[in-house]
Amino acid sequence: MIRALAACAALTLTSASGTQACDNQQVHSKSLLQVHGPTDPAPRNHDDLVGLCVVQDDSCFDLQLDKRWHNASWSKDYEFPPDAVQLVVARHGEDLRWLDALPQLPAVVYNRGGADSLLPSPRENLRIVSEENHGREDEVFLHHIVENYDALPQVTVFLQGWPFGHCPGFLKAVRNTISAMLLPGQVAELQGAADASQGLAPLTGTFWQYNINAGRLGLASSLASKHFPLGREREALNYARVLYNETCTKILGGAACPGVEWTAEGAQWAVTRDRIWSTERSIYMDALSLGEGWEGKFRGLVLEALWPVMFGSAQWKPTKVDMIPSQAGQAFNRARSNDGFCASETSGSRKLLFSCQDRVEFCERQRKSGASTGKLFESERLGFKIHDASDFGPWRLEAKLQPILWGSATWWPRASPEAQSMRNVSFDPDIVELDGLLGLRRSDRTDLAAVQWNITESGSGYAFSRLDFRGQQQFLGCQEGLARLLPEPSSWQFIKLLDGWIQMRHTQAGRVLSMDDRSSEGRLYCREAAGLDSSQAAFVLQTLRK
Repeated sequence: MIRALAACAALTLTSASGTQACDNQQVHSKSLLQVHGPTDPAPRNHDDLVGLCVVQDDSCFDLQLDKRWHNASWSKDYEFPPDAVQLVVARHGEDLRWLDALPQLPAVVYNRGGADSLLPSPRENLRIVSEENHGREDEVFLHHIVENYDALPQVTVFLQGWPFGHCPGFLKAVRNTISAMLLPGQVAELQGAADASQGLAPLTGTFWQYNINAGRLGLASSLASKHFPLGREREALNYARVLYNETCTKILGGAACPGVEWTAEGAQWAVTRDRIWSTERSIYMDALSLGEGWEGKFRGLVLEALWPVMFGSAQWKPTKVDMIPSQAGQAFNRARSNDGFCASETSGSRKLLFSCQDRVEFCERQRKSGASTGKLFESERLGFKIHDASDFGPWRLEAKLQPILWGSATWWPRASPEAQSMRNVSFDPDIVELDGLLGLRRSDRTDLAAVQWNITESGSGYAFSRLDFRGQQQFLGCQEGLARLLPEPSSWQFIKLLDGWIQMRHTQAGRVLSMDDRSSEGRLYCREAAGLDSSQAAFVLQTLRK
């Protein structure tokens, strides 16, 4: 437990009568934790802020994170004792500098790749554990629980490397939640963290309800549908249902899987050690031994819904939410927090929030068009292969072109007659060249390197080129409906889709770049946009680092 005096200094507790108390001997039994008063308690200075360059709502801008907890009475230099709370972060390349805004919180980062320049500043209560990249966040969380089962702090917060993706207002949300969990006797109601006083709270604002009997299992159902030809949707749903139930039962150590359960998007949870201890360590160990499973992520998809069950709350469901059934998709129902929890503190938006590090090409195009990108992007872009007109030659950047796989860890072609011989062969997101054709790299072709493109302005669009082994320049183009490397330049226009994702339209052919129809090989095609599934034609450009 945190020191009582310091904890009391951090909070403004207001009773129903409106009086304030910060006396450990006298705290109103019914109180409301006030995170922000009607006015800012003190002007912020530069040392209190951590700046991040972010992308949201199709704009690139600076986001300022305040290091102070709730008000000026709690110094940003305060630290929680290590037995009170710990952040557990699963990282693979994400920008972790947001951790500098939470210096009070002990944290351990399982670092599985990415630039060291994006790691947080060193401090005594921060530990970086470097590991090989294997598994996903569920593997990290299970491993941490197993290894630290007997020495857990009072509250553990499990996070992805960029928690703002599922919780744009993450900083406020995590502070509210931890306060509620460490002071349960003082907080009868907490705005934005209604479940926290029960020792289990999600750090997301979006929730999905799964129903096994109906075959509505979110991404599990979506992934299964990619493996079956059109007209066999019922068979795909049944396949997902059987596999999901089988995996769920194994994770629960043989116990029956709940028929209906709510999933907190992103698998980010704050949970007390008593709840973690409600499941025996051997169950976590057995779940860890299962491996990631189908598509390299199936255990994680099931665990995303099962974490409340593992944490002793089989009937958990989100509170203070609005139902959005019309947007449930492959799930049974969808809900969203209605009390501002996880919404952006500055704009109130719940739309996805990305780090500029993941959307450099988008921010660079915004910058070139004259749109404001904030001051921080000027320094961010210096670490990437972006060449201004002041360099030798015209403006250009170097990048990899990657398709958006919509929830897949890899992509598998459907089990059509053309693909029967490749049912156990997956494709990864890297685009490679083979005899002049372009396609996704098969899992059994590790000898093929991803194509790296030089991107320059060309007419009203952009040209994509690379040098072949003879030093000859080749260009991304269209020929006979296929994406090919050709000797003559082509112009591609970018059609904006979502937060830096693009559709690519070939100016001369009037066709868009797309994956195939998922019934044969992993080729790239040039197709008519009309009637094309948008999930087959969404791409992102990953700018290369210097």
